[in-house]
Amino acid sequence: MLLLVVDAARADDSGPPPAAPASVPPGRPLPRRPAGDASASFEYTRILDAAATGGASAAYAFGQHAVLLPKDGIVVHMQDVVLGRAGGGGFVYQLDSLVGPGRWLGAGGLGIAGGVGVDGITGGRIPIGMRVPVRAWGSVNLGPALRLEASGEIAWIAWTADRRGRGAVVADEVVGRVGLYIGGRGRDAGGFVGFTARQALGTTMFTFGLGVGLAAAAID
Repeated sequence: MLLLVVDAARADDSGPPPAAPASVPPGRPLPRRPAGDASASFEYTRILDAAATGGASAAYAFGQHAVLLPKDGIVVHMQDVVLGRAGGGGFVYQLDSLVGPGRWLGAGGLGIAGGVGVDGITGGRIPIGMRVPVRAWGSVNLGPALRLEASGEIAWIAWTADRRGRGAVVADEVVGRVGLYIGGRGRDAGGFVGFTARQALGTTMFTFGLGVGLAAAAID
């Protein structure tokens, strides 16, 4: 009789097997946390007035552009890295970093940011200048395999008098950019096509970019 009582107590103590944690449902992948859009591309720039850039009428560069904005975040970080060579000689460089408020709204996102950067072309073509840009950005899904982003920027140039007051009326430089992500969703890279128009140094520069993009900001 005592053995039967002990066995029954052990059976009660064992209880049902523990359930799987609610945060990770069985058979389903972990939820993704979108973090922004990024592209890496070869960029060709055509300069309409070569006299404004020391005789350089074209430039060839590698460009990396990123917008980092967590899905539930309210702070956006934008960064640009451009390195290359100008036609006729000279090293092309641009480094920008901007921070400001941003937010995802359904399948799209909006943000506005300000920051600092440096750019120029060596060899006396475009003297180095510290940029102080303010940029508005937007991004939206156009379908299951297409994502469009666009941005508008005004910038002031510090410490280089030769570059100040030679751009548009409202600032030393005005920049507009559009980009199309093709096929890349979530963590999968796809194609990227970009176009930029820049008014600076009293001339206009058009840049065409072709490369790969990571549209990690896609909202499922």
